[in-house]
Amino acid sequence: MLTPMRHKEVNRATIPLPARPAAVRLPPACAWALCAILAIGLLVPRDAGAQRRGSGSVSGRILDQVTREPVAGAHVLLVGTRVAVSTDSAGHFAMQSLPNGDVTFEVRALGYRMGRWQVTLPIGMTVDRVFEMTPQNLALDTLVVEAPRDRNWRSADGFEMRRQRGIGYFITNEMIEERQASVLNDLLQIVPGVLTSCRGTTCQVLMMASGINCRPEWFLDGFPATNAVGWDFPVRIVRSVEVYRSIFEVPPEFQRSNLRCGVIAIWSR
Repeated sequence: MLTPMRHKEVNRATIPLPARPAAVRLPPACAWALCAILAIGLLVPRDAGAQRRGSGSVSGRILDQVTREPVAGAHVLLVGTRVAVSTDSAGHFAMQSLPNGDVTFEVRALGYRMGRWQVTLPIGMTVDRVFEMTPQNLALDTLVVEAPRDRNWRSADGFEMRRQRGIGYFITNEMIEERQASVLNDLLQIVPGVLTSCRGTTCQVLMMASGINCRPEWFLDGFPATNAVGWDFPVRIVRSVEVYRSIFEVPPEFQRSNLRCGVIAIWSR
C-alpha cells in the first residue's frame, strides 16, 4: 500500500509592487502664476519683426505744383485707417507710430485735385517727403457787377439818408440860397433849440436841449473841426448843414467818446 508523499510547504515571500507616486498639489497662488506664465508665452510674437511693427514715421510737406507755395489746411489720411492730420500754414504735417512697410497717403485740399501717394516706411526711421498737389481749374459763370450809388456817409447820398430818418435839423442848399446868409450864424437863427450868445465881436453857439452853456462839436465834410470852424464860417462855400441838438440825436457817424452836447456838421461845396 502506497502511502502518499507529503510535500513540504514552501513559504512564498510576497514581492511588493512599486508604489504610485503621489500627485503634486500646488498652492492656489502658484497655480495662478503658472497659468500667467503660459499665457504670456502664447502672446509673445514668434518673429522679431512683429515686435517692431508700428515704429515708422513720416514728415511731409504739401506744395502747390505750379507756384510751389505751401498748401495750408490740407487733409492727409493714412488709407485703410482713421489716422488723419491737417497741414499747418507752412504745409507741414507729421505722423508717428505707423506700420512699417508700404503705406498709402490720400491728400485733399480745397481747389486741388485729390492726391494719392505710396511711401515705404523703414523700421524705426522717419521718412521726409514733399508732395505736390495739382490745382483744379474751376470754370465760373460770367458775373456782371453794377456799381450802386455812392452810399458813403460823407457823400450827398449819406446826407439825404440821414435827413430822411427825421432826426435832427437839416439845412439844404435850397434853404441856404433862399436865406441869403453871409455867415453860418445867420443860418442857425432858424434852428429851434439853438442859441447864439454874442459878446462884442465874439459869439458862441449853444445847444439849449443839452443844458446851460453846452457847446456842440463841429464837423467839416465829415471830419472833426471844432477848433477850425464856428459861427462865423462863410456860407458861400457851404452846401448843406446838419444840426443835432443833443447827444441822443447824434447818429453813429458823428458819435465820439467825449461827446457831451450836440453836433453841427458842415458840408462844403
